[in-house]
Amino acid sequence: MVREQYDFFADFKPVIFKKKDDEIFCLKRNHGVSSNYVLHNIDDVFNENNSFKDISLIEYRIGDLSYNLFSIDDFNILPYEVSWDTSTNIMGEIRERISRRITKYFLRHFDRDFGKPGGLFNKKFNKDNKDNFNVNHSDNYILKIKNYPNMVILKQGGEGLSGYVPIKELDGLFDYRYKGEKTLIVMESKFQTLNLKSNTKSKSVKLIDDLFVPLKELFPDRSFYFLLFADKNAIIKRNSKYNEIKKEPLRIYDFLKKESVDTLFFTFNEKEADYFNMCSHIINQYNFLNKKKMNFNGRVAYSPVNLDVFYNGSKNPLISLKKIGNGLWKEK
Repeated sequence: MVREQYDFFADFKPVIFKKKDDEIFCLKRNHGVSSNYVLHNIDDVFNENNSFKDISLIEYRIGDLSYNLFSIDDFNILPYEVSWDTSTNIMGEIRERISRRITKYFLRHFDRDFGKPGGLFNKKFNKDNKDNFNVNHSDNYILKIKNYPNMVILKQGGEGLSGYVPIKELDGLFDYRYKGEKTLIVMESKFQTLNLKSNTKSKSVKLIDDLFVPLKELFPDRSFYFLLFADKNAIIKRNSKYNEIKKEPLRIYDFLKKESVDTLFFTFNEKEADYFNMCSHIINQYNFLNKKKMNFNGRVAYSPVNLDVFYNGSKNPLISLKKIGNGLWKEK
């Protein structure tokens, strides 16, 4: 098989480590991509030349590159209202975006001599009208863009005019070429826990039947990797000297290996507190724009006649009051 000849991700796959009379599976390498994020306010200097919809609220930096991870326009794109009630959804969205950014960067820089990202879209793809675009189709399945860049697999046999029913949403799908070999990397983004439950027979079958069976029919000329992007504590045993893999991700690896699908494990650079921090910032910026209640850390500038309240890092006050006498204050 071609992939065995060019096992280009060998250093990133689980390896067996002999420990006394036992064998354990460990990870040799992570993605190796350093990154950090910066929270921006609407009136930041960073946003001076951006249109209103492109104002960056979260900037993500990888090396010398800067990405607009979350903008004002994203408030119109999210399929739910931004609030504390949807904070779990918001943090999940941030993790997906970060995992896609790091995976793209990794694939572009992994081996510039022999490897490069390919392309899934044909010439009919229009980046200005990309939602619901059919990426590929076969006798039984359709792969289409749901909300770019998220994709969905549909299976023939559903009711209605289309006759297709959605069976699996994809966090990320990457086409990679290495020495002539075509590979598809299917990315799944998780955080603290893995709920794929490969040890449960019904869930195991669905992971294959709803994901890799369709993809192998849609792309018969590709080999496949499953990239599980998660928090380190969800993959690696805590305080492990050898980066020993936990039982659940190892079960996923073993199960997919039997189906000729290799598994890669990448971990987030951010901690749980970072995602809560980014989520809080998004909610507060949304509430500010919509004149709703805000909860934030900031600063107050006070004098006997003036009172200014600043959101954390903002150069302009959210609220500016002046004293009008008799203990009363009025907004300027």
